[in-house]
Amino acid sequence: MSNKVALVTDSTSYIPQSWIDEYNIKVAPLVVIWGEEELRDNIDISAGEFFQRLPTADVMPSTSQPSPADFKAIYEPLVAEGYGATANFVRAWRPPALSTVT
Repeated sequence: MSNKVALVTDSTSYIPQSWIDEYNIKVAPLVVIWGEEELRDNIDISAGEFFQRLPTADVMPSTSQPSPADFKAIYEPLVAEGYGATANFVRAWRPPALSTVT
């Protein structure tokens, strides 16, 4: 059994970038679906860009969780490097209003 542990989460955990960098945390991006566009959270669209675009949008966005393929792309290299990877989804409580927005 490996002593190496990797933390894996999705982008809705909102872990500060400094922690992601310092602790080598792997993040699977949430998908923002805006009309015909599929944008990866914090890769293709930032929070600032999202909120700047929202007031003038003709179509309201929705979201989708990261796909199994997204997680596979994270886990396979970790396993190959000898990590005992663990998934930690920090968000234990989701405000009801957030469910309405997404």
